[in-house]
Amino acid sequence: MVEEVRADAERRRAELEAELASLIRDAEADDVRSFNAAITAGWTPAELRRIGLEEPQKAQRVRKRAKATARRAAPQPGPAVDDSAAAVESSDQGMNGHE
Repeated sequence: MVEEVRADAERRRAELEAELASLIRDAEADDVRSFNAAITAGWTPAELRRIGLEEPQKAQRVRKRAKATARRAAPQPGPAVDDSAAAVESSDQGMNGHE
């Protein structure tokens, strides 16, 4: 009996959480549409703030983690290139007026 009540309570809790999350998403989408409609109609964000309408929060995107096998491999060491001589030569030419 207790197990049935707990299972039913858990099911109802999950349903309510899903319903509330949906209501919040819908309300946030309505806020964004209303704010954008006001901007399109010629209101400025500052004017909307003065009358108590704040700019809607931008939803933060959640990045999915890459699979461990999909990650890039570490770069392979290649032949060493010494660019220091070329950099010094080009800076010397610019300083001596030789271009």
